[in-house]
Amino acid sequence: MIKKSSGRRGRPPNTPERRAQLVEALMRVIARDGWAGAGTRAIAAEAGLAPGLVHYHFRNKHELLVALADELSRRGSARFAARRAGTSGTASLYAFLDANLARGEDEDTLAAACWAELGTLAAHDAPVRRAWRAVLDARRAVLRPLVAEATGWAAASRQVTDACAALDAAMEGYFVLSRSAPDLLPAGSAAASLRAMAAGLLAHGEDTHDRVVRRRARRR
Repeated sequence: MIKKSSGRRGRPPNTPERRAQLVEALMRVIARDGWAGAGTRAIAAEAGLAPGLVHYHFRNKHELLVALADELSRRGSARFAARRAGTSGTASLYAFLDANLARGEDEDTLAAACWAELGTLAAHDAPVRRAWRAVLDARRAVLRPLVAEATGWAAASRQVTDACAALDAAMEGYFVLSRSAPDLLPAGSAAASLRAMAAGLLAHGEDTHDRVVRRRARRR
């Protein structure tokens, strides 16, 4: 007796593990060849899978990029959590900066390359920009209380906002240069320079705060 086919083709399950495998492959391709080289076949070949599986797990390349942004955010958060352990105040802020830019055993060169590439794409592609901005907003939400804790300023104050903006801009500049003109960056200089910048911003903010307090006192 011949059994009737159920009509199911035995397609592989849409598992988080397989999606993660494809995102990891995408990261390696982008780091090596840039986004221009990250075609479906290239990603599938890097993952050791059939090209059709890329489309099975991700409807389009934008969905794959959103997954990439989520993975970069996850990796950054994990690196910061490990470096922040046991710290407080200014040390916690420095741990955050180091988690983004420092070299070392936990260095993630793939993530750095992909983040720089994602930022470049965000300037011209609205869906990519939304995913990229979501990661930036999450990063700022972590950075703001760290600056506030290190200085004693109110988290919603203008001083904290200005300091966060400057640190974010500097970090993004380092990512872009590391990808497009690495010869302009002395090896290992990024994290130390950003620490020095942070110290200067915090000191400047303290001076500004003190002047405001003195002016208010004179008016009374």
